[in-house]
Amino acid sequence: MHRCLRSSLSHFSKTPGGATFGHARRSASSVNAPSSMQAGPSKHSPKTLPKPERPKEQVGVAKNTKNDIVKLYDMKRSLDPALEESGQLAQIIAEGEDEDSSEMAFLPGTFVEIRKNDLSAYGIVLGEVIEEHRYGVYTLTTKGMIISHFRADVYFAFPNVISASLAERCDFSNPTVTTENNSARVEALKKLRVLVAEVEKYSAGMLQRPMNVYVEVMSNDKTKWSTTTVSHVANLLYERPSFMDFYMTHKMLMDQPLYYIAKPGYLKNQAFAVRPRQQVEEIETVTRYIYDHRISRSDQQTHFKRFVSKASKVVKEFERRRDSGPISQEKIEVEWDVEDRIFINFLIRSLQPHRSNQLDPYTMGRTEIVRAIFQPTEPVNDDMTHQLLIKLGIFAPWHDLHEFVPFLNPWGDLYSNKHTIETEANEILKLSHASTATTGSVLGPMDLIPSDPLESVRHDFGNARVFVIDDLTAQELDDGFSVERIPSEPDNCWIHVHIADPASVIHPNHALVKLARQRGSSYYLAHKTIPLFPVALVHDPKYSLSLQSRDGESTRVLTFSTKVDKDGNILDYKVRGGLIRNVKKISYDEVDMAIGHGLVKRSLPFGGTIPSISVPTSLDEADLADIKLAQQVAQGQIRRRMKKDVFIYDDHSAHVRWDSTIPPNIVSPTLGSNLYHGYPDMTYEVYTIEEYESGSRLIIAEMMKLANRTASRVVRDHNLPVLRRTMDPPIFSNPESKQEIMDLRSPSGHVLMQEVAKRVDLNPVGMFCLEPKQHYALGIEEGDGYARATSPLRRFEDIVCHWQLHHILLGSQSPRAPFSVADIEAILGDTEMAFQQQKVVNKSIKLFYSLMYIKRFADDVAKGIRDPGPVDPLASMSAWTKNTPRVVTNTSQMSLSVNVPHLGVTAQVDDLPFSMRNLPVGSELRVKFKSIDLGIKRTKMVVSLEQ
Repeated sequence: MHRCLRSSLSHFSKTPGGATFGHARRSASSVNAPSSMQAGPSKHSPKTLPKPERPKEQVGVAKNTKNDIVKLYDMKRSLDPALEESGQLAQIIAEGEDEDSSEMAFLPGTFVEIRKNDLSAYGIVLGEVIEEHRYGVYTLTTKGMIISHFRADVYFAFPNVISASLAERCDFSNPTVTTENNSARVEALKKLRVLVAEVEKYSAGMLQRPMNVYVEVMSNDKTKWSTTTVSHVANLLYERPSFMDFYMTHKMLMDQPLYYIAKPGYLKNQAFAVRPRQQVEEIETVTRYIYDHRISRSDQQTHFKRFVSKASKVVKEFERRRDSGPISQEKIEVEWDVEDRIFINFLIRSLQPHRSNQLDPYTMGRTEIVRAIFQPTEPVNDDMTHQLLIKLGIFAPWHDLHEFVPFLNPWGDLYSNKHTIETEANEILKLSHASTATTGSVLGPMDLIPSDPLESVRHDFGNARVFVIDDLTAQELDDGFSVERIPSEPDNCWIHVHIADPASVIHPNHALVKLARQRGSSYYLAHKTIPLFPVALVHDPKYSLSLQSRDGESTRVLTFSTKVDKDGNILDYKVRGGLIRNVKKISYDEVDMAIGHGLVKRSLPFGGTIPSISVPTSLDEADLADIKLAQQVAQGQIRRRMKKDVFIYDDHSAHVRWDSTIPPNIVSPTLGSNLYHGYPDMTYEVYTIEEYESGSRLIIAEMMKLANRTASRVVRDHNLPVLRRTMDPPIFSNPESKQEIMDLRSPSGHVLMQEVAKRVDLNPVGMFCLEPKQHYALGIEEGDGYARATSPLRRFEDIVCHWQLHHILLGSQSPRAPFSVADIEAILGDTEMAFQQQKVVNKSIKLFYSLMYIKRFADDVAKGIRDPGPVDPLASMSAWTKNTPRVVTNTSQMSLSVNVPHLGVTAQVDDLPFSMRNLPVGSELRVKFKSIDLGIKRTKMVVSLEQ
C-alpha cells in the first residue's frame, strides 16, 4: 500500500484472496430504513474529517476533451446499458478474468468501495468467510443489500466506520433475521449513508474544479505510457491532503479510464498507468468520427463510412481466396491512408488487456466498426476483432497479441520496432560501454563496475564439474551445480549451486537497474524474448555473465553451498564468491535419457509425434555419477517434505510445440495489407505437472530450492533485509479430508487437483515478505525462510538478494548495505505488481496458443479440410467442475467453469440446466466443444453438455 495511505489502513491483516462478485444476500432494506437518516456523533463519524484545501493551480488541457468523454460514455451506454447496483451488481460475473489476489483482509466495520464490470458501490464490511476456495467478503451496501464479493473487488478501504461489535450484530450468516439484526443493520446503514453523502458532496465539489492533472502526469513523449499514484496526484491538487482528498483523487482517476488505468495490486500500491497522449487522441478521433457518422445524412461521405467501405472490400477478397501452400506473404492492392490507419491502430489497441473494474474506452468504437464490416448476429468480442485484423492483412493468423501489452510495449510501437524496451536498454548499454569510470570512483547511472568487487574473496572451484541443465533454446544460462563428496561422511555431501554474478558488473543505481525493476523479470513471448538485461551484456565475453563453457577460462559466480544428509536435512551452509571453469551444458531431455528416466510422458490429443533424443556422448561415467548423486539428494528433499504432511497439487497442462519457424521475411503486423499463406507446424501436447516436474527438471528444481534456503539463512544470520516467499498451510474441509489427501499423495507428493478441490476449503497462494516465514509447499519452517537468488539474469528480486550478499562477503570493505528495510519494502511493492503482470501474461500466452490450435482444428474439420480421425477429440470429453453453478445476469443462464484434462485447459459451460444448480465442485461431466473466443482479455473455450 502507498505510504501516504498506510496509516488509515493499519488495522488490516494480510492473507491471500481472489476476485469476482458472488451472489446477493438478504436485504437490510426490509426494515424500511428512512432514506434521509442522520447518524449521531461518534469518533468515527465522517463529520470529523478535515475539509479539503484549495487545489493548486493547474495547467489547462484541450477544451474538447470533456465533451469527447461525455460522448464516449453516452455512446457506450447506448451499446452496452449499465446495470443498476440494486440487485444486479452483486451477481455479475466477469467470465474468464483472472484477478490478481489481494492480500488485504477486511475487518468488520470497514468502509469499502467495490468495483466490478464498469460499476461501483459503497458498503460496510460485515465479515469474511471462505467460499469456493477464496475469501468471500460480505458487505452491506447503501441500497440495504448484503452482497458477497471477493477481496480483489475492493479498490479503496477505510477501517472502523462502525464498530466491530455493531457489524457482528448485523449477522450476515444467520438465515433467520432477528429484531436485533434488523436494528443493527439500520444503525449501520445510517452511518454508511451519512458517510456516502459526505463523499458525494466532496465528489460534486471535485468535479466542478478543472481536471487538468493529465498534462502533469503524462509522459513528455506523446507515444509512451507513464505511471502515477493517488498520492502524487493528491499532492498536486492539495496543499495538505486529507483522507477524503485522497479518496476523491482515487475516484477522479478511477473514473477516467480514457487517461488512467489502475495497475495490478491497486489497493496496496494505488498506482495508475497513464495513457499516452497519442492513444488518447486516437480514441477521441475515432469517437468523433463515429459520432459525426451517426448524425450525418445517408448520402454524406464520412471518414467512418469510407474506412468501412474499403475494409469490407478487403475482407471479401480475403474470404474469396483459399489459404494454401508454404508460409508466405502476398501484397494486396490496397492503400491505407492516414485516416484509415487511425481506425486500424484503434482496433489493434482494443485487443489490449483491460480489467473490468473500469470502463473500456475502446468498447464502443470497436463495436461500431466491427458491426459495420461484419454485420454479426452475436455481440462483438475479441475474436471478431482479431479475425477482422487478420482478414485486413494487418496480422498473420499466428501472431502473438501479447506483443502489444502496454507494459511490454510502453511506446505502443505497432510496426517499426524502433522504440521498444530492448532498444532503450541497448542505448543505455552503449553509453555504459563508453564509460571511463575507474576502480574506487563514484559510479554514475551509466557506469558499469570497472573491476570484480569480489576478486579478493572468490573461491576457485578448479576443475569441478559444473552441470548447466536447461532447455536447448535457453539463452540466459544463470544456474549450474556441482557435487562434493565427503569421504569421512559417506551419507552426507555438499551441493554447490553456482549462479551467474551480474551484481559484480551492474551496481544498484545503474540505469539498467531502473528498467529491470519496472519489468521485474524476463518475458518469453511466442516470437520474441524480452530479457531483464540486454543480451549483448549477458553474452559479453568480457563479463561472462551467462554460464557457458569458455575453454578453461574462469567464470564469475556466486556459489550457494549446502551440506545435506540422505534424509534431506541441512547440516551446514555458506555463500561464497566463486570461479568455475569446467562447465558442461546439456539439455533436460538428454539428461533424462542418460539417467534412464526417459522423456517426459505426454499425450497428443490431435496427433503428431514426439521428437526422439539420443543419449549424449558428452557425459562420462563420472558425470553420470555426480548427476545421480544429485538425484538422490533431490529425492531426499521430497521425503523430508512428505514427513511434514506437505502435498503438491497435480493437474493436466497444455503446451503447443512449434515444429517450424517463421521465415525472417514475413512481417507482422504491417500496414502494407497482405494475405498470409500457410501456417506453422505445431503439435498440441498435454502432460501432468507431476510428469513434467520429474527427472532432470526435478533435480534442478531441488538444487535451486536448496540454494534459495541457504540464501535466506545467510542473510538472516547477518540481519539484513531481503525479499522472501512465504505460503501458509491449506485449510482442509475437515480432519478426515486432510488424511484422505495424505493418503492420495503420489511418491513425489502430488495429488490431482480434482481431488484437492473436493477436500480443501482454501489453498493459499505464495506471497512476498521480508521476514523468514514458513513456506508450506516447500516444507520450510518459520525462522528459516526462502529467498529466491538463483535467477539473477531473469528475476529482479534475485539480483537484489545478490547485492545484499555481496555486502556480506565484502565485510569491512562494504560498510553500508545497498538496501535498508525501507528500500526492500519499496522493492516488494514493485515486485508484487510486476509478479502479477508476469503471471497473467504467462498464463494468457499459454491459453492463447492452446485455444488458437483447438479453434483452427475445429474450423478445419468444419470446412472439411481436416479429418478428425476415428474419434473426434472435441466430440466427447471428460470434465470436472471447478466451481458451483452461477446465474449470469445478462443471459439468465447457468454458467460453470470446468477443467478438461484431455485438453489441459479450462472451459466454460454456458447452457447448464437449472436442475443442476447444486452441482458440487469436483463433479464429473461429459462435454463437447462449442466455440472459442480468442483474444487476450477474456480468452475462453465454451463447451456444452453432452446429451
